[in-house]
Amino acid sequence: MRLVESLVAVNSNSIQQKPSIKRFADISLIIFDIIARIKALCCPPLG
Repeated sequence: MRLVESLVAVNSNSIQQKPSIKRFADISLIIFDIIARIKALCCPPLG
């Protein structure tokens, strides 16, 4: 569920409404978090 919430937070309107460095950085961090979660789901740690 948290993955879906992260995806909903990222859309083209969020950057186009008020483009700024801070907003772009926030979106970049959200996308990085989404990728990390997907990798964790695909490859659970062994050991």
